Amino acid sequence: MPKKMDEVARRSIGSRIKAVRAISGLTQDEFSRVIHTAVPTCSNYELGKRELPISVALVMNAELGVSIPWLITGQGEMMEGQ
Repeated sequence: MPKKMDEVARRSIGSRIKAVRAISGLTQDEFSRVIHTAVPTCSNYELGKRELPISVALVMNAELGVSIPWLITGQGEMMEGQ
């Protein structure tokens, strides 16, 4: 059985999610609608309190052009095609 993501990794991904939202100029409410989640869920992703499902990462990629490798590892460019 795969191990759950540790708190440090969740917080790192959360800070990158928050950076994407800020660069996109979106409020949490607007960003939540874009990624098809509730505002509290989005907040929990940003704070690292909740693990980001791959399905939401894929939506961020499709809707905003976020690089999934960057989102998960922090390496490379934030947005695809940069």
